[in-house]
Amino acid sequence: MSQQVPATRMNLQTYKSKHVAAKKGFDLLKKKSDALKVRFREICKNIYSTKLNMGTESSDAFFSLTQAEYAAGNFRKNLLEGQMLASVCVASRTDNVAGVKLPVFTKQETGIETHERYVV
Repeated sequence: MSQQVPATRMNLQTYKSKHVAAKKGFDLLKKKSDALKVRFREICKNIYSTKLNMGTESSDAFFSLTQAEYAAGNFRKNLLEGQMLASVCVASRTDNVAGVKLPVFTKQETGIETHERYVV
């Protein structure tokens, strides 16, 4: 059970200030939640559009691989034995959204040319 609080002017001021502080805290948490929800929706939209594009991109890539294997034969061994250099790197940084640190990944081109010819 809760204790009885004497009804004095000092206690009334104390509980009023606690009420105001609790209301401010609730409002800040609500704003923080809204900011995180907005960021989450942006990420979900990006994932959705990427997934839509992946279907056509993967079928095009598979068809190109089939065409290359038909034209040049089995060149996987030569490809795997060759020196591979990355043409794209992933950079990471942290983004602060309402006091919450979120990782952000970005694609960076390295400038290495990837259109080399493989002779079978």
